[in-house]
Amino acid sequence: MRADPEVLISHWERAGLLDPGQAARLRADLPPPEPEEHDGLDFSAAVSAGLEALGYLGAALVIGALVFLFDVASWSETTIAALLAVVAVGCGAVVARRTPAPPGPESRLVTALGSAGLFALVGCLALLVDGPCSGRDACDTVLSRARVLVIAVPGAVAAAWLYLREQNAVTHLWAGVGVFAVAFSLAETIAGGGSSRSVEVLASAVLLPASLVWTWASETERLRPAWIGTIGSAGVLLSSSINLVDWSFFNDNHLAGVVSLMIGMAYAAAGTLLDRWRLTTIGALILLWSVPWTLTEVLGLSTTVTALVMLPVGIGLLAFAGTRLMRPERPDAT
Repeated sequence: MRADPEVLISHWERAGLLDPGQAARLRADLPPPEPEEHDGLDFSAAVSAGLEALGYLGAALVIGALVFLFDVASWSETTIAALLAVVAVGCGAVVARRTPAPPGPESRLVTALGSAGLFALVGCLALLVDGPCSGRDACDTVLSRARVLVIAVPGAVAAAWLYLREQNAVTHLWAGVGVFAVAFSLAETIAGGGSSRSVEVLASAVLLPASLVWTWASETERLRPAWIGTIGSAGVLLSSSINLVDWSFFNDNHLAGVVSLMIGMAYAAAGTLLDRWRLTTIGALILLWSVPWTLTEVLGLSTTVTALVMLPVGIGLLAFAGTRLMRPERPDAT
C-alpha cells in the first residue's frame, strides 16, 4: 500500500527536513486526488433508477389506457373528455406544487407527468370542440373559423407554463411546437377555409419573425437548452422563407434554392463572427444541401460538372481555413 504524499510531506515538515516554503512547493506539485472507487453496487443509485423506471412505466400505462378508451364504443365523448380533464388537472397540480430543483430523476419524472397532462388537455379540448360544443348555433359560428385555434392556444399556453416550471429539452420542444401550432391555426382561421397553400403562406409570415426571435433567445441563453431552440428555429426559418419565396414568385423553385443558399451563408457567417458553433454547424448543413442543388437546378450543371466545381473549391477553402488556424499568433507589440 502506497503512502499518501501529503502525509509524508507533513511528516518531513514536522521533522524539520523541510521548511514551510519547500513543503508548500511540494504540495503545489502534487496531482489532484483521484475520485474514490466503489467496489460494490451503489444501492441508493440503483433504488433511485428503479423508482424512476417505475414512474415511466406508470405514465406509459396511463397514456395507453387513455388511448384504449377512445375505442370504447359505450363511452361518450363527453365522458372521455371529462376523464382527460381530470388527468390534465391532476398532472398540472403536481407540477405546480413541485419546488423547482436541479435536473435529476425527479425533474425528469415531473417532465413526463407534465407532458402527459399536456396531451390530455389537448385531447380533452379536441373532443369538446368536435362533440358537446358542436351542433349548437352559437358554438358553430365560432368553431367554423376558429376550431383549431380554440385547441392550439390553450395547449400552447400550457406548454409555455410547463417550460417555465421545468426548463429542459422536452419542455422547450413542446413550447416551440405550441408556437408552431398557434401560427398555423391562426392562419387557418384568417384564411376561413381557403386553400392549404394560402394557410401555409400566412403561417410562414407569422413564423418567419418568430423564428428569428427564437434564435436570438436561444443563442443568448434566455431559452434553455439552447441547441433545441437553435435547431428548431433554423428549420422554421428555412421552411418559412422558402414558402414565402415560392408564393411571391409563383412557385419558382430556383429562387427557393437561392434563398436556402443565402440563409446557409448567413448562418455560417454569423456563427463565425459571433463564435457560435451551433450557428456555424447549421449553416454548414444548409450549405451542404443548397450548394449542389443550386448548381444543378439553377445553373443547370450536370452532376459530374457540379462535383468537379465543388471539389477544388472545397479543398481550397479547407486549406485556407486550416493554414489560418494553424498559423502561430504574432506577439502583441508593446
